[in-house]
Amino acid sequence: AISHGKLAFMTGVTPLLHAFQARHIPQVIASSAAKKDLDYLLDEVQGHTYFDHIVSGATMQGKPAPDVFQEAARVLGVEPHRCLVIEDMNDGAQAAHAASMLCIAVQTSQTVAELPAADWVINRLSDVDADRILDWAEQQPTRKVL
Repeated sequence: AISHGKLAFMTGVTPLLHAFQARHIPQVIASSAAKKDLDYLLDEVQGHTYFDHIVSGATMQGKPAPDVFQEAARVLGVEPHRCLVIEDMNDGAQAAHAASMLCIAVQTSQTVAELPAADWVINRLSDVDADRILDWAEQQPTRKVL
């Protein structure tokens, strides 16, 4: 059970959310969790204001299938290759690639060796800032649907 008021964003998340929002970069949560669970979690961390959309993949094929990320691009109205996914699991990184999206993986429960599908693996989100992420993303080749 999750105790009310006991959740917080991972260290480094809030500054990135602020920075992307200030640059008018749309942000989406795309998760396999049910929408009601996502809403609850966002309420707990006071995170609703950062996200333009919440995409629940609860009724879709789960990661590593790309469905939830493809739906996120669709609701944003952008081509998938213009999206960047931040993940913490290799299945999610595989899903990002299958959707033709770049993926940064944050080491939480998986090591660098366990995140081979990620384009870039970082220790903590607090190790990078929005400028560094955007500069890196601009230097990457465009992904094409296979």
